[in-house]
Amino acid sequence: MADPHAGRLEPRVIPVTPEFPVRWDVPEDEHMPWQFDPMHFPNPLPRWENELWCEMANKGMSPAFAGYEMPIRARGKIFNDYNYAAMFPVVPPEEMEAQGKKAEAALGAAMASMQERWEGEWLPEIKEHLAFWDACDLAALSPEQMLAQYDATLERTMRLWHLHFEIVVPAYAAMGLFDDLYKDLFEDQGAFSAIQLLGGFDNKTLETDRALWDLSRKATDKEVRQIVTKKAVVRSLRRWQARRRARPKNAKRGLLKPASNWPAIPRRCAVSLSFCFRRRKWGSCSLKITVSGSTFSRRTGCGW
Repeated sequence: MADPHAGRLEPRVIPVTPEFPVRWDVPEDEHMPWQFDPMHFPNPLPRWENELWCEMANKGMSPAFAGYEMPIRARGKIFNDYNYAAMFPVVPPEEMEAQGKKAEAALGAAMASMQERWEGEWLPEIKEHLAFWDACDLAALSPEQMLAQYDATLERTMRLWHLHFEIVVPAYAAMGLFDDLYKDLFEDQGAFSAIQLLGGFDNKTLETDRALWDLSRKATDKEVRQIVTKKAVVRSLRRWQARRRARPKNAKRGLLKPASNWPAIPRRCAVSLSFCFRRRKWGSCSLKITVSGSTFSRRTGCGW
């Protein structure tokens, strides 16, 4: 039986049906090549999360493409709570070849300097963003401080997405050239034969994978398994925090003491353990925190 995943998959037009209505708020969007990405977004997403993924394309992918003088840009859009993206040209057809040569030269220079930029530019900035989040004790923040932290987090997240594509565009181009070179020199041994030659080199992806594997092994512990299966996360974290506070002052630092006035988290709308960002509700959207019976809110423009 033939492998249904073998070979190149051809794009197909998905007809608009009454079961999946589409409204074009911007008329030009009707002519964009919107694509559904079942690998990354196979299911409907909460509106707030979906909008962040759209911003990833708008503020992360497109600026990186522009930085390498590529003749395309990207946009994200939500259709019936599904995430779609479009890649579209920004130069007329007669200029595409010339712009492509500029992009090829820019990517060539980027590939030649990747190690230098990773060590001297990209990695230090990534570590600075991570240090910003590690240094923040979310449970101790006032509502005003939380909103400031939230805004800073969104700004830094978009910057990290820009870095992500600034890095992976030349990285993937280099991998493609390496694969082409391998196939020119050696008999093809399969789709991953060239990449297998790089298997002995450590990298951050493998480091993360190993850490996740170690974490999965800890899930065999009876108490951890109870937390995972019964989802009693908040209650269990409070017990853990109490044990941490009882340790000597010179012991390894654990979770900090939560602010005494921090609100309980409604189960129906909790996005994280320490902060309720949104309630799934059509209409205008407000960011709400209930503290000591009063509500502090700020309107947002996301359409919820």
